[in-house]
Amino acid sequence: LNIIACENMVRGTTQLKGHIMNALPEDAKAWVEEHVGFVDSAVDRIVPPSASATNDPLEVTVETFSEWIVDKTQFKGALPNIPGMELTDNLMAFVERKLFTLN
Repeated sequence: LNIIACENMVRGTTQLKGHIMNALPEDAKAWVEEHVGFVDSAVDRIVPPSASATNDPLEVTVETFSEWIVDKTQFKGALPNIPGMELTDNLMAFVERKLFTLN
């Protein structure tokens, strides 16, 4: 099992892992460490404010550009082939680029 928190925060999945590990009983922690990958990612997708065209509460308008960079070193087992996912072994380079050029 691999968990990727697609949040706009630096090392969001690592933070999630900390909360999960703190909530687990001691006898479960070793199993989770061995079998569950907590994989950090950087997500870049802008959702600009817009008026709804359909009155659908689930409607989301996004820009056409998107980027999803995922730290391939944190997976457990085989690397998945997910459309749109770009794997890297240097996630922080992408995070720093995003922070200094976009944010």
